[in-house]
Amino acid sequence: MKILLLDQNLFGATRVESNLTHHGHAVVVCSQLEDGDFDSIIWNFGNPKWTLDNIIPAVKEARSQFPDARLLGFCGHREVDKWKVAQSAGVRVVSNDAMLSDAGAQLEK
Repeated sequence: MKILLLDQNLFGATRVESNLTHHGHAVVVCSQLEDGDFDSIIWNFGNPKWTLDNIIPAVKEARSQFPDARLLGFCGHREVDKWKVAQSAGVRVVSNDAMLSDAGAQLEK
């Protein structure tokens, strides 16, 4: 599976990328949507870049650009408002930061 990981936190992105490649996935890490043929897109909504106001437009853009991709996200356990906004916008799974160490298993669900 080819995955686009949207994360500006290099340490966190490295952990998620390592877990995903361990599960056999090809991962492209960047801070914004990129052209390509991705099966899944994973966001770090915990990044300050993502606010309640810009999550929905970003998810809609991703859904338009990658209509068949699975959309997943993660953020801190206290960022419940971001979870709810992302899910209402169409992100299939929004997890807490535990996804950092278990992203491969999340995709297999």
